[in-house]
Amino acid sequence: MTETLIINSLKCTQIVEYMKTVIKDVKEMDEADIKNETKSAFLMIAATQNPLTGTTPAFLSGCYEKINKEYIDFKKIVEFIMKEIN
Repeated sequence: MTETLIINSLKCTQIVEYMKTVIKDVKEMDEADIKNETKSAFLMIAATQNPLTGTTPAFLSGCYEKINKEYIDFKKIVEFIMKEIN
């Protein structure tokens, strides 16, 4: 779920759409062992943004400026978190 929210909120929409397509094709290959398409796509997208730190925690730490903060689902989760914190 977290990966889906972040993927859909990213500004690099061309990369996101391409990776969503590619991951489906790769999953169909005999050599591939992909259990979670979203997580795999997320890690591939993360690697395109900073290949030296293509891990989920490093990507999340450095990607805030790459997120479209006006994306409706992103706004909803922020509002939910803020409501629970306060």
